[in-house]
Formats: sequence, structure tokens, C-alpha cells
Amino acid sequence: MNSRTKVIHIEGIVGSMEMSINLPDELKNDPSFVVRGLALVAHPHPLMGGTMDNKVAQTMARAFNQLGYVSVRPNFRGVGGTAGVHDDGVGELDDLLHVTDWMRTPSSWDQFEATANQSWVSGANTLPLVVSGFSFGSFVGSHLVEKLAELGRPAERLVMVGSAAGKWKLANVPTDTVVIHGEVDETIPLADVLDWARPQELTVQVVPGADHFFHRRLHCIRNIITGARGWVCPIIENNKRIEAMSEEKSLIEYPSLFPIKVMGKANPEYLPAIIHIVKQFDPTFDESKVEQRPSKDGNYLGITLPITATSREQLDELYRTLSTHPLVSIVL
Repeated sequence: MNSRTKVIHIEGIVGSMEMSINLPDELKNDPSFVVRGLALVAHPHPLMGGTMDNKVAQTMARAFNQLGYVSVRPNFRGVGGTAGVHDDGVGELDDLLHVTDWMRTPSSWDQFEATANQSWVSGANTLPLVVSGFSFGSFVGSHLVEKLAELGRPAERLVMVGSAAGKWKLANVPTDTVVIHGEVDETIPLADVLDWARPQELTVQVVPGADHFFHRRLHCIRNIITGARGWVCPIIENNKRIEAMSEEKSLIEYPSLFPIKVMGKANPEYLPAIIHIVKQFDPTFDESKVEQRPSKDGNYLGITLPITATSREQLDELYRTLSTHPLVSIVL
């Protein structure tokens, strides 16, 4: 446990709940640092050894810290210092809803020395909330996002790592959900995640060579989360948050050469269709530069297309158009 992590206990629905709180580095030296939002991280299955200290859950929490979020990782029922017994996701959903209410209540944070004198606390009820989960945690998280929307207090965004498609019934999720999965996940096969994502037209970000627990690939999770578009960016006036907006800054300089990577079914119509779409957005595209990589079984074809990127709007629309094509499985 590092110096930024604080373990606390709060009163839950069935007794005490144990949680880890991770603060952005900036808060260590500047209690007036303007926090971007709050992030809830749900851990994997309790009956399979999942806890709030799981390495993937910790990696997600630190990624949110890098983005300026205060992150909270509760232990599910019956895990560590949390009371109760495993409830197959039903009681766990109630518990996470309880935790989000706690997170969004300013007085909750006043009782802890680590956060009591920090300026963001007084506005905790106005901060955006990100919901995230790994494996079983992604299952509970998907239903939490659905429930929050029904209650009229929606989450800013959902992040799912090792999405539990095929093992538990996931809720339909927002189109801007960040879905991260390992290429060689032996617990939840990538094919099951693609089958779940396809009708929702979700983009799945695949980490090559990663298994379910992302051994030696944890940094990829961090990079995908911190590099995702659309995180809320606070607008500050006199050192106080006055509103929030989608972040417009980009690390890409325009115009520039930008590689689009697409994977789809090895169909005779697939490559010509993708090239046709790309040329609609980049008339100067040189199809002789296309790189092709067939899958081992020959059923899928990965292609890399270096386009001339001229604006964020161009890239966003190109990604959307490619993602909705019936022959396309993944766009990176």
C-alpha cells in the first residue's frame, strides 16, 4: 500500500464496509487542487479471490488518479473487513449504490484526516462520477450505471476491464463506455465480449497477448484509460470549479499521419469496404500502404491504414463509421 492509499470503514447496508481511497498526487502538496471527479472501482469475484487490492483494480484506481479523480475501491460483502456474505451481485449492487451516495455527500469526507481540509470536499456532490469494474466488478458496475440513470443521477462514464460477458448478464451500457479486454483471456473469451458488444455498436480495445489478469500488461490498462477521449475537464475560475465540459485538447497535431487499425471477418468484401470508407474521410489515402495480418485460423484479418488526420472530428466520425460496419469487429 502506498502513501496515497487510505483504508477506511463506513457503515454499509449489512454492516461495516471496508474501502481503499486513492488520492491524486497533487493533493499531497496542494489541498486546494481542483479534483476532476470521483471514480468507483469494483473488484473481481469474491469467491474466486477477488478483493479491493487486486492488481487490476489498483491499476485502474491509479489511472483515475493520474486523470485527477479521487478513486474509491470497496470490498464486496464477505471480503476483508466488509460484513455480510456473497449475494450473487444483487446485494453487491445495493452496496455500490450506497457507496456512490456516500462518495457524493460532502460530510462523508470531513470525518477523515486525509481529506478533511481539502477544498474539493465541499463540492463533492457536484463532481462527475466514473463507475468502473474488473471481471465480476464490471457486471455489477454495468447494472449500477443503469440504476443511476434510472434514478436521475447518471454516471459520467463506465470503464469495463475483463468484461464479464457470457458469465453474467450485463446491462446495456452507454456508447462511450471504455471496454478493455485481453486477447488471450482464458476466463472470459474475447469472442464472448465481441458478441455482447456487437449489437450495441461498442468499441472493444484489445490488449495483444494479455490474459484475464493482464499479467505484464497492467500498464496497457493505465494507458488506455488515461488516453481515452471525452473525460470531463473542469473549468476553473478563481481556483473554483464553475462547470465541466468534455476535454477538447488532443495529443495529436493536425495534420499528421495517423494509423487506424481494424479487425474484421476475412471476407472478400471486407478490405475493399474498409478502404472505401477511409477514402471518404481522407481522399489522399494511399491504399498501397495498407498492412494486413490474418489471424492464425484465417477467419479474421487485421489491417492497418495510415491516414492523414486533419481534425479530431474527422477521426471520431471515421471511428464511428468503421465501428458500425457489419464486417468490423474491432477498431483501434
